[in-house]
Amino acid sequence: MKTSTIHSTSSMLALMTMAGLISATTAAEAGFKHVEIDKITGQFDDAPSIKMKDSGNGYVLDEYHAANIRMRLRAKVAVTNWITTAIATMNGRMIYTLPIHYAPKEMDETLQTMVTEADLAKFKDHAVSHCNSFGEVGKISKSQIQIPVRFEVSRDNGIEQQSDTEGFSGVVACGPRKENKGMGDVVAEAPDFKVKGIAVRFLTSAGKPATPNPGTRCQVTTARVRVETTKPGPVKFKLWSKVGSDPISSQVVDAWSSFTGPGKHEAVFEKVINVERSSQVQVMAEEMVNPIGLSTPWKIADLDCDGAGGGGLANAGNNGNPGGGPELPSLKVTGNISLGTKPGNGPTKPRDATVVFRLWANKSGPTAYKLTCTGGHEWTGTVATSKIGNGKYLGHGMKTVHIDKTTQLACAMRSTSMPGDPVVALASKLYPVVKRNPDVAGPADLSSQPRPTHKPSAKPDVKTAPAADNAKGARPTTKAARDEKVGPASPKRTDAGRPVRRPLVIKAATAQRAPGGKETFDVRKPH
Repeated sequence: MKTSTIHSTSSMLALMTMAGLISATTAAEAGFKHVEIDKITGQFDDAPSIKMKDSGNGYVLDEYHAANIRMRLRAKVAVTNWITTAIATMNGRMIYTLPIHYAPKEMDETLQTMVTEADLAKFKDHAVSHCNSFGEVGKISKSQIQIPVRFEVSRDNGIEQQSDTEGFSGVVACGPRKENKGMGDVVAEAPDFKVKGIAVRFLTSAGKPATPNPGTRCQVTTARVRVETTKPGPVKFKLWSKVGSDPISSQVVDAWSSFTGPGKHEAVFEKVINVERSSQVQVMAEEMVNPIGLSTPWKIADLDCDGAGGGGLANAGNNGNPGGGPELPSLKVTGNISLGTKPGNGPTKPRDATVVFRLWANKSGPTAYKLTCTGGHEWTGTVATSKIGNGKYLGHGMKTVHIDKTTQLACAMRSTSMPGDPVVALASKLYPVVKRNPDVAGPADLSSQPRPTHKPSAKPDVKTAPAADNAKGARPTTKAARDEKVGPASPKRTDAGRPVRRPLVIKAATAQRAPGGKETFDVRKPH
């Protein structure tokens, strides 16, 4: 029994030693064996290509030629591991992924995929620049582009990753460059090559064709740079750009200036700019040929987006110039003031004057102001601006001033958003006020004479009326003489039918009575 026990103990020790050796060997072999991309090519395979042609104003796209590429994707891990993810991308576009719930220890896949026109379009700018620089008169010149494919593999749910990258060749074919057509046998001496002018502008889409992410649609703009030279030849310029709150970036562009008309040679370069949310885009260009280079002012375009990821104008940050480069355009504000009158009162009565102001700025955001008018009136504040055009924003407001006497109202508008608070608008207008029967007529007021309330009276001459005619049928006057005065007689018939003339009695106004009120006069007699 003792021997048996000893044997058993020895066996257990041997088994433990062997297990330790196996574990150490397994640990040493854990991980990836290899991850590779192998190109598969054939003698008659077509290569994806970009064909360019000379428009007489620089090279432009003629056509894209899509083609298939083939490859072998291989990966292998140790016995104790599993491949959990495997992804292949071409120029950023996914072309292969490992099926879900499939975790092999080794994979060997043969893949064929199409290099589409959309894939080739990413090399268009390179093709334009290359052909403008190296295109030849009378012959087709070709160069290669490399289309990258990346194969990434991870094991055991991301514990370790390995990748491999391979480039597949494409072709850029530059058509023959056009010759400069002369004007006959008479050839003028060619001037020295130099840049005569440089300009940049935006070509912005009316709609929103770009979809940077699902549910978002955005406008797209193209920055077009045009460089005019004295004769054909290579030109070089730097294009500065800033999108939203991103820092300023620049790129050096090599182009070729071609004949476009008698005495006119130009190079044209275009850069497409996309955004992922509503943003302000700014560009400027400066040529690098002349000893003292020419440059353009900053051009501004606002690109709008809508949908889940759109809306809101990206903030430009701290002038967006942390890494140097040309300074962005500073804030510029202009204004206008219109003086009017609130409806309701007449043009010469006390009333409220209206002061309507407008402020135009070259940048978005609130604009601060200070409005001062004669009579001690002053207002300060900010107005929100809204876009009315590329690089143009409008804000407006209105104030009132009560006018109670003739006033020459003068107002001045200052922009407190600009350094030095400059005056950006002035206006002046006379507001007359006419007062009726003023108690005190000041020198600044207009006034009129008092309007009479009754006809002025004159003291009448006193005349004694003659004695009453005692003709037959006449009646004596019965009313008091102080309340009557005699007027023309009116005929009246008697019982016998014969008319009898009786004096017409008219009441005298109090102001026209004789002193004492007892005298009357006969209006039939002159007086």
